[in-house]
Formats: sequence, structure tokens, C-alpha cells
Amino acid sequence: MTKFPKVLLIVCLALLTLSFISIDHVENNRVEKVKGILTSQKWTVVEVKRNKLTKENKMDGFRIEVGNVLSFNIDGKFGFKNNDYKYQAGKWVVNNKELVLVHDALTTESRIESTTYKIVKAKKGQLLLKRLTSPKGKIVLK
Repeated sequence: MTKFPKVLLIVCLALLTLSFISIDHVENNRVEKVKGILTSQKWTVVEVKRNKLTKENKMDGFRIEVGNVLSFNIDGKFGFKNNDYKYQAGKWVVNNKELVLVHDALTTESRIESTTYKIVKAKKGQLLLKRLTSPKGKIVLK
């Protein structure tokens, strides 16, 4: 093998490695930006786009309706206040474009559940979540 193909191969591998590093860096910046938006304020539900989310028997005792308040702490904990004076708390994680809420089950003791939401839109003052776990639906928060 001559020197030119070896050098070309090394340059190609270096460029490929740099592209993976830059993609990872951009993704980390996006996740940090979303985390900053989530923790910036208390979020109030202003619209629920599916009736099943407002029914108590479909939602295991904790329904989502207009007026509920959702707050995220910087240490990875969240609190969700319902209009029926119920409170749900747990931990939250952002992975790529998904928000995962891990909390105790309301119906039984010592059972942990997770609820997954796709972050459709996250900007200062508005948050649009699509619930991926059953029952599915969209929630608008401001």
C-alpha cells in the first residue's frame, strides 16, 4: 500500500469520528436546553386533547385535566397537583425527545410506575406533550 491511500483512510476515519462527536454534542445541548425550559416555571395544564385522560378510572385514580399544576425541580424530582387535591411526586428524566416520569402507583403500595411523554414542543412559556403510555393523548401546558 502506498502512503496516499493510508493517509486518505486515516483522514476519513478522523472525519467520521468528529461527526459522531458533534452529533452527540448537539444532542446533549438539546437535552440541556429542554431541562432548562422544564425547570424554569410551574406548568399549568391549559388543554387536554383526549377525554380518556380526564376520566379517573382510565387514569388509575389520577386524571389529567385543565388546571392541574406540574413542576420540575433541577434535582430530577417532579410534583403534579390535581384539581381533586391529589398529589403525585417522583423522579423525571429527559432522554432525547422523551420525558419519563417515574412515580409510585396511586392504587397500591410499593409499586413503581413510569409514564412516558414525547416532547413535541418545548419553548419558554409553552410545552406540548404527547402521552405515549396508555391511555394516549396530547397535553398543552403553559
